[in-house]
Amino acid sequence: MDLGLHRVKRFHEVFNCHIGTEPSIPDEPVHLALAIYHQEAARLAEDLKRASAEAGGSLLLIRLQLIQEELAELAAGFISRDPVEVLDALVDLTYVVDGTYLTCGLQDLKEPAQAEVHRSNMSKLDNEGNPIISDAGRVVKGPNYTPPDLRRVVYPAAIDKFPGIRAVALEIAYDNDFINRHTSERDWLLSLDPVLGADGVDETDLRLLDQWCQTLTPSQVTDLAAGEEADMAAVAQLCPKPELCGLFQDIFQPPEAS
Repeated sequence: MDLGLHRVKRFHEVFNCHIGTEPSIPDEPVHLALAIYHQEAARLAEDLKRASAEAGGSLLLIRLQLIQEELAELAAGFISRDPVEVLDALVDLTYVVDGTYLTCGLQDLKEPAQAEVHRSNMSKLDNEGNPIISDAGRVVKGPNYTPPDLRRVVYPAAIDKFPGIRAVALEIAYDNDFINRHTSERDWLLSLDPVLGADGVDETDLRLLDQWCQTLTPSQVTDLAAGEEADMAAVAQLCPKPELCGLFQDIFQPPEAS
């Protein structure tokens, strides 16, 4: 079982969603709805195929056409309740969806994006860790739900490469109310990209500073993030290159948007 399927299986287990134990298609009285969907999906696939040809072979329309064709085939498999037909449609659907990742240059982001969506889905539990299910049998978002932050996956902040520096920066942000109802944590971290990329800031030095930050005690992190010159200087002297800690002074002057 691949990692993505493991994640979805975990969601199904926690939220009491159906998991089949052998190849079989649920027998439900929805044949008419499936037949209508199959007909409409097949028609839409043909429309997309025609539109793509008229556009000279549109990459985007071709991807949609291929996906739509497999959705129509999936509906046909549901109608016949043939596990082989359903498996064929699902494999082909996965194949063309993966091809769309490649077409859009998103292949390296598939795994981290799926992990983020899984994290978000698991946050739908209530305060007792139980699923909330509507009368229609659908999962309802709980009070602790947080949406997936896929912008972070596509546009990671430079500081994400330096977890030690990031921890100190976040201490600074929360202590000084830089992160609030007007500015999210992600937006604030992204605003620091110019600080990490400033003239004279070498990545080798940043890695040295990052490794040192990860050795700090919570109280030292607090002192470094307090903004008090004497406290910051005392902790900075413990750094192999104390002058690098000037980076944290720069973080105290974020862009106006923050």
